[in-house]
Amino acid sequence: CSRVVTSLHRMKNTGENRYPMPTCIEVVIKPTLQCNGSCAYCNVAEKPLFANLAMIDSVFHSLANYVEKNPGCHVTVLWHGGEPMLMGASFYKRVSELNRKIFRDSPTHLMQSNLTLLNGGLADVLSDLLNDGGIGTSLDPFEDYRQLKNGESYLERWYEGFELAKSRGF
Repeated sequence: CSRVVTSLHRMKNTGENRYPMPTCIEVVIKPTLQCNGSCAYCNVAEKPLFANLAMIDSVFHSLANYVEKNPGCHVTVLWHGGEPMLMGASFYKRVSELNRKIFRDSPTHLMQSNLTLLNGGLADVLSDLLNDGGIGTSLDPFEDYRQLKNGESYLERWYEGFELAKSRGF
């Protein structure tokens, strides 16, 4: 506590920035609040809310400008939802193109997903975007709580997605 007070006192007396800029920024982007699951405990939005690429372009430009003004700063982007894989391969292909166009040094991109929509085409696109990052997931092994809206088995689709993600190095 005394160290903090001393630091605050020193900053106040010397005119230093009271709120030093972070060297790391973590941004959560929820491109959709929709989900392909209908889990008993979840309350995702029922309205179709989807991000557009203009919004992603704006966020990426803001982050790139911040990094340019704060050398040494690294950005981590977490794609979250709802279920972010609902956006599909074409959306993430365009996101990858924007990422390459806007950033000199790519942020670390991560994704949190239920993996039930992962397929070969989407995995190809995500392997480009999720550079050094990966895909986080969770598993509830209880079919009563986690179900897919299309009637398929959540557990079967999750295991298929997990094996594909593992084989692609996510």
